[in-house]
Amino acid sequence: MAKGEIKATITDFEIDTIMLVMHRYKKSWSDIRKFLLSLLLYNGLSIYSVNIIDKIKATEHIKNFKLDLEDSIVLQAALSNGIKEIVSLDPDFDKIRLVKRIEPRRFHN
Repeated sequence: MAKGEIKATITDFEIDTIMLVMHRYKKSWSDIRKFLLSLLLYNGLSIYSVNIIDKIKATEHIKNFKLDLEDSIVLQAALSNGIKEIVSLDPDFDKIRLVKRIEPRRFHN
């Protein structure tokens, strides 16, 4: 993906979640900064800012699909961007017919 051969989208919500996990595991400010700067190196990566409408719609996914909040926001961000595939280890996405879950190992050589 660093070469732009694969197009992908990540949400600012997911980036914030990763940063929080890094902070909880006592990663330094420079490690968190390095992570953020590394995102700029991926030519095929776009960052989607989750808006309040996405969050409102995500609450319906909690109700309709029994997803947790994080998965519901990821699903709604995908739908808002016309994305039909989600790269995830989370099998909860398998029950959602609106998107297809792809395992990350598919991208390893």
